[in-house]
Amino acid sequence: MKYLHSGIQRSGTNFLSKLIHLNFGISFINNMSGNVNGKDIPRYNPLHKHFRIQDDKSTIVMDEKYNNDLNFETFKDYKIHLGIDDLKVVIIRQNLDSWLTSIKKWAFKCNWVTLEEFDSVKESYIREYQEYYNKWESFQSENENDIVILNLDNIINNFDGEFTKLGKLFDLKEKVIYPTQVNLSGKRKNDIKSKKFKIEYE
Repeated sequence: MKYLHSGIQRSGTNFLSKLIHLNFGISFINNMSGNVNGKDIPRYNPLHKHFRIQDDKSTIVMDEKYNNDLNFETFKDYKIHLGIDDLKVVIIRQNLDSWLTSIKKWAFKCNWVTLEEFDSVKESYIREYQEYYNKWESFQSENENDIVILNLDNIINNFDGEFTKLGKLFDLKEKVIYPTQVNLSGKRKNDIKSKKFKIEYE
């Protein structure tokens, strides 16, 4: 069994990867930095954690490095292209309003746009976000045992419940971890609400 994670930038992919490794002891084949087997992969590679899987490639506007011409009609087609038959995928998303606040800062940091220019591209960013997650939702609706879509806000507010559901769906066994505090680098202000972890961002 192999596990892959995906999410548009600023949705919590690194956060998710660390928590799943801590809780279940598994690692994704596309790790936190987007590497596979220790090697950087291009952003147009379907193994990249931010790969733009949507069918309408004209909606890819944030960063041209994600441009690609790969279309997958079904999740099976996607797996065949990857050459991985036994695959579980975890998708993470953030509520749109929260994501817009975060992606605005990220776009400025990456020199995609200035803060003043953001309003002029906001709608196109929203469309890219929607098309990306709509495609994964279409895959998930026909492959409920192989794909799960998690919401970052739900994880923060109900970590134990969300990860219990994930464990049951993918038949994952929790590691025996005593209540502890885990520091993760980042800038999120919220603490995970969990009996097992108190996870804080530095």
